[in-house]
Amino acid sequence: MVKLVAMYGMPRDPRHFDRYYRDVHVPLARKIPDLRRFTIHKVVGSPQEGESPYYCLTEVYWDDLPTAHKALASPGGRASYNDVPNYATGGVTFVFAEVEDIPLSAGAPLRGGRRPRTAKARTAASRAAKPRTRSDATRRRSTKRSRPSRA
Repeated sequence: MVKLVAMYGMPRDPRHFDRYYRDVHVPLARKIPDLRRFTIHKVVGSPQEGESPYYCLTEVYWDDLPTAHKALASPGGRASYNDVPNYATGGVTFVFAEVEDIPLSAGAPLRGGRRPRTAKARTAASRAAKPRTRSDATRRRSTKRSRPSRA
């Protein structure tokens, strides 16, 4: 998957940017063919000292780069691109990026597929699949602690 990231600088009139972007530009951009995802990110701060140079970030996703180029060359793509100067008074930078999802849990695959079972999960699954016999139950009872008798 590939995405186009639009990084918008601080506009002269943020209220105009917000209204125009939502009411005019987003409906235009939604007409771009073959979009898989469309996200808008309002910048709320930066972990670095000082203010962020960006006001808003947008990401639009396609299956691959040739599909993205074809979509942006379409009438919907051209109309969306030509609309940018109407609201992006703080400038904009566009970049394409290849998307790679990084799993947050240890042992998870990087792309698709099933997660490998942990040793604990494998043991629990094998216990659940194994039929219990009377001897298993007897063994468990015999390992329990006996209560002292009350006198």
